[in-house]
Amino acid sequence: MTVSAPPRVAQVKRFALLTKELDHDDDEVTATMKIRRGTIYEKYSDLIESLYRDAGAA
Repeated sequence: MTVSAPPRVAQVKRFALLTKELDHDDDEVTATMKIRRGTIYEKYSDLIESLYRDAGAA
């Protein structure tokens, strides 16, 4: 069985590290530590959008 690389569109090209861990007290995760995507997008939308915006320039 031959393992091939994932298609180029499926490869991670950019990422960013947050300056803090996601926290239940900040309503970023549920009690079972599932990410609240809507809250994360609202809080970090500038960072998320910059990853896509800067990717076009590369």
